[in-house]
Amino acid sequence: MELYHIKETPFFLVLWTLITGFFWHRTLRLVRLFANKTIYHKKGNPVENITKIISEFKISTDLGISKLNTVIHSNNGIIVQVSNKNQLLRDYFKTGRNILLKQDLDVLLNDNVLADNHLHLVSEQLHKMGVTLVVPILDESKK
Repeated sequence: MELYHIKETPFFLVLWTLITGFFWHRTLRLVRLFANKTIYHKKGNPVENITKIISEFKISTDLGISKLNTVIHSNNGIIVQVSNKNQLLRDYFKTGRNILLKQDLDVLLNDNVLADNHLHLVSEQLHKMGVTLVVPILDESKK
């Protein structure tokens, strides 16, 4: 009886490997769906849901921001579009920075007494607008 079990094991191992190889992507999709439903109580995780709306920004920035507010449930105006005409922020991002976090800017200004006046102006403007995070969204021509 032991010999029969040993002879059948490679067959089942090969069969299991083939089945797994053919259906791994479906199994992975089901595991992700189950994990997202369990952890986030909805289909898709936050990163997947946000990346799905990238095409909306190509159509219209306003539409993209509206969809982003919906995805992250911040319909109370936490995410707002800052005008492209805001020269102070445009100058800030021309220095090569790609994100502006007010908290980091405030720490920098508190630690550095000789900070550039431009940074103080940016911080004041963010405070007046009630904005804590600025992420530039650029088109193909870097505008």
